[in-house]
Amino acid sequence: MNLNHVRGSFFWPTRTKVLCMICAIVNCFADGLTYVMTGIITQAVAEDLKCTDGFVSFWGGIQLALVAGSGPLSAVLLRRIGMRKLGTITGLTSFGTLCMMSVARSTFTLALAMCLQGVCIGILYTSSVVVVQKVYTGNFSQVNVVLLIASISTNATAPLIQILLEHYGWRGAVVILAAVHLHIPVFSLLLDIKIGKTKADPKDTLEELGQHNFIVYGNAFLKGAIKSLHAFKGNSQLIALFLNAVCNGFYHTAYCLFMVPYAVENGITAFDSSTLIALPVIPCILIRLAIFFHGKIDVPCTVRLHAIGQVSEFCSCFFITFGRRLSMFYVGSILHGFAFGIHFYSMLCLAPAFVNKSFRDYALSWIIFSDGLAVIATAIVGLYTNSYLLGFQISSGVQICAVALVIYIGLLNGQILGRI
Repeated sequence: MNLNHVRGSFFWPTRTKVLCMICAIVNCFADGLTYVMTGIITQAVAEDLKCTDGFVSFWGGIQLALVAGSGPLSAVLLRRIGMRKLGTITGLTSFGTLCMMSVARSTFTLALAMCLQGVCIGILYTSSVVVVQKVYTGNFSQVNVVLLIASISTNATAPLIQILLEHYGWRGAVVILAAVHLHIPVFSLLLDIKIGKTKADPKDTLEELGQHNFIVYGNAFLKGAIKSLHAFKGNSQLIALFLNAVCNGFYHTAYCLFMVPYAVENGITAFDSSTLIALPVIPCILIRLAIFFHGKIDVPCTVRLHAIGQVSEFCSCFFITFGRRLSMFYVGSILHGFAFGIHFYSMLCLAPAFVNKSFRDYALSWIIFSDGLAVIATAIVGLYTNSYLLGFQISSGVQICAVALVIYIGLLNGQILGRI
């Protein structure tokens, strides 16, 4: 355990770094809370609005897809207006959309509120990852761990959200959870206005001088989005990592959305089912703390670590799909926590390593965006199938593809997978 490395490289007592880290932790906590809340209130919302669980699961999936899918948009916005304005606006909007969701009386209003909230949280999460990666130059491995612990720690609130649901109904629970988002604009306003901003290319801004309209800004964002795709040009490693992230995102979303109702279908109480969502927090945090104290990890080691996590994820999916007993659900949940503790860490560390410096923020945003594609696919499965078991069975097939992609990434990096 290289504690000297940790003390010397990470805990620099500068105001900018401390404020950026606090703001990012708050944003990541709000992101994780959205995932947990969506999975728990689904059935209660469906009963209240007289619609099917599948319908609510679908829009919950779209909400989570927008959380991840806002990645490339976040990178472009961050370069334009900076983290202070971006965090303040999206934090307040996220609070407002959750309040709007709590008073929804129609499925249209509910769907609209969920979509808007997903976009806000997605912008906050991706911009937070990009900002700390820039501020903590050379120490993103450890910073990554801190942010991911903040995000996954919200899973431990699953039993609490279940209690809020039982005592105050889903509307009251959503209002209480909305209050958490008020911390976001407060901490965002403490940041320097220049943080996150990047000088625009003169060729892109020359025609914009003296013009301020939606068409000009729309063209600028479109150019930025197209430019961000250059990160994939001739980069088979980043493409494989992107597809692998889609596969893992599919299973993680299925776990968040389907686990509680799936366990209830198999005769497990609602409270015990919610603890299954909280259980992965323990192994996830432990593995991330181990990575944190290990210090900086090189690319070959991170590739091997990612492969270990992939094997664990495949086993988790297998136990949950075919075990269908509380004991097997516990084993599967623990393995999923272990795998998730590795996966997002390794993906966010490998993505910048596979591209040149000028495309690092774009690579990070597209890796996060991959999870959005996975969530949409999971939401479609939830909408068109009435079987949560089928959802996990499909996840098993997707995990086989994920294993193949990890092997490909390992071969590209010259790894002998037998040494893992």
